Amino acid sequence: MKKNKRIYAALVLLLLVITGFSGYAQTKLTGKVTDETNLPLPGVVVAQTGTSNKTTTDANGVYNLILQSGTQSLTFSYIGYTSVTISYTGANIDVALKSSSQALNEVVVTGYTSQKKNSITGSIATVNMNDLSKTRIVDVAQALQGQVAGVFVAANTGAPGDGIKLRIRGEGTLGNNDVLYVIDGVPTRDISFLNQADVKSMTVLKDAAAGAIYGSRAASGVVVITTNSGQVGKANVNIEYFSGFHQATNLPKMLNADQYLTVKDMAWHNTLGNSATAISPYQAARSRTDLANTDWLDELFETGHSKNLQLSTSGDY
Repeated sequence: MKKNKRIYAALVLLLLVITGFSGYAQTKLTGKVTDETNLPLPGVVVAQTGTSNKTTTDANGVYNLILQSGTQSLTFSYIGYTSVTISYTGANIDVALKSSSQALNEVVVTGYTSQKKNSITGSIATVNMNDLSKTRIVDVAQALQGQVAGVFVAANTGAPGDGIKLRIRGEGTLGNNDVLYVIDGVPTRDISFLNQADVKSMTVLKDAAAGAIYGSRAASGVVVITTNSGQVGKANVNIEYFSGFHQATNLPKMLNADQYLTVKDMAWHNTLGNSATAISPYQAARSRTDLANTDWLDELFETGHSKNLQLSTSGDY
């Protein structure tokens, strides 16, 4: 009888020990995080929902996390993508995150990195490229006209094909006031070669603190431009065509020959010919028949026509 009691007590103790250990058991999870095109996403934060237990994905988008007691779900978050929360059902969790245009608008390219806009203390402005896609411009620098406060954009001379003058915070020196452009990490002073359709984002670094990474070249401000790039495993062919016409507007109305002589006659009498008997030299010219009667503005400005065809390919083939 005593032996049976000892066996029973030992079984109860063993059951309590097993139950206790199972209450503190931890589950190791692994999985892979990709984007919509099945590309791995490194640096994605994988957190056990409602806890401080978290990890990040490696260069291949793979994560490993020990699930502790508490909420049995994981939250996946990444800048520029919509956060996802998935409940743990006993199997490893693979996730494909979807890009979020709203989140992307909060990310600003600064130098060699990207940061959240609300965490930056310098004066930085981004340009809405979706709105600019509706316009047709010759020089990409024209895209900044009227888009960013404190940025002045105008043609150098007004001659057809002439470059654009861009000033940030006005003229700062008697020397070179040209803005520094950084295209995909490459600095330049001229972007006339750049096609508007190739521009993905434009960020204006307006003060010295924001552009300090570029040194003295950034004294007149910096415009950081990111161009579109191809995606691995996805081939794209884009064709864009537009045509239009251009006309000069609000031109002054020109005088004909008789009106011009009348104005010159009045000017002569008001300056040199003040006497009542003075005869204006322009009065005799009214009887001439060889005077030109040409509207030179109408001859100078004609209706211009423009056509543009863009063909681009990207990705793997």
